[in-house]
Amino acid sequence: MRRLLKLQPHQHTGKPLPHRHTSYRVLALLLLMVGIFLAWAGWGIRQVAVANAEELYVSARVPAPIPSEPAVILHPSDGTVTNKPEITVSGTCPVTDPPVSVAIQGNGRLLGSTTCLDNGTFSLQVTLLLGKTTLVARTLTITDDYGPDSAPVTVTYTPESESPFEGGTSIHNKPGGTTTGGGQSSQKGEALIINSRKPFILFSPHKLAEWVGWISGGTPPYEITIDWGDGDLVTYKHLDSEEHTFSHRYEEMRPYAVQLEARDSSGAHTSAVFAAGTPYVPPASNLLLPHDYNIDIDPRMLIGLYGGYLSLLCIVGVLWLHAHHSGYTRLAPARVAMPARSKKRASKPLVRHRR
Repeated sequence: MRRLLKLQPHQHTGKPLPHRHTSYRVLALLLLMVGIFLAWAGWGIRQVAVANAEELYVSARVPAPIPSEPAVILHPSDGTVTNKPEITVSGTCPVTDPPVSVAIQGNGRLLGSTTCLDNGTFSLQVTLLLGKTTLVARTLTITDDYGPDSAPVTVTYTPESESPFEGGTSIHNKPGGTTTGGGQSSQKGEALIINSRKPFILFSPHKLAEWVGWISGGTPPYEITIDWGDGDLVTYKHLDSEEHTFSHRYEEMRPYAVQLEARDSSGAHTSAVFAAGTPYVPPASNLLLPHDYNIDIDPRMLIGLYGGYLSLLCIVGVLWLHAHHSGYTRLAPARVAMPARSKKRASKPLVRHRR
């Protein structure tokens, strides 16, 4: 391998050598590796640009398929009587692509929403109103299209003992919004209600998840805690009854359950759960392409890299031609070692003595 690449022994390291000792094979191998890397990087950048273009193309609003079959509430059963305000509503739902959301309404008021699972089931904990509540499960697509409603189920909430915090009726005092039921009443007797502008939250890689709503009833100021479902828990304090917008960015594109809990200054509290989903479908995974679609691609960067690589090729080529010129390919004349001259004994001059 050392002879193939014309590598010099380690004794010559750091010593200037003639041009004929330059290992151009090693330089050619390094340039080939750099060229392969630049070709891969250029291909990856083009794939990212194509993916971004496809994403922008499919981000247009296309009506999602509306399910033809309704959701079915299996629990609780019709005529259930409970002494607890929280109850889990579960059942079956139609499987579609993208999946639908199931919104639970009680007496016409939104109690919460969840995403239909791949196995065709749903489960959601809701807070009941005091007295009799008629539950209905409504299927909803990501494009705000409703499917058929489920058969109604009647549940009666009767607390064990009277207390100053009793469930009340919700107050729908904002146009165009939906009201979540349940909640406790303050000492004034007004139910504390979480009101949501929409029954579910929509997001994408380039769109933040936003919950838009307000709190009514109870005794202001209010406090609301939002659990976005990905480990991020945020609390907002000193809120009034005006509409507020809370946003969040999801790193992973999948369905989430966003839990909200509101409290007022008197200690009354209520909660609601909303489904968060995305119509975004990630492309097929590629081991050679990192799927980072948030980078800014500048075509001048790729042009500069290619230009620098071509310039390096030209410089190495000129040096190779210069090194293999006839003036440099001649062997250096061999130095002949001259034997050391032997030192002769100096003869003493003859001295003639006169007689």
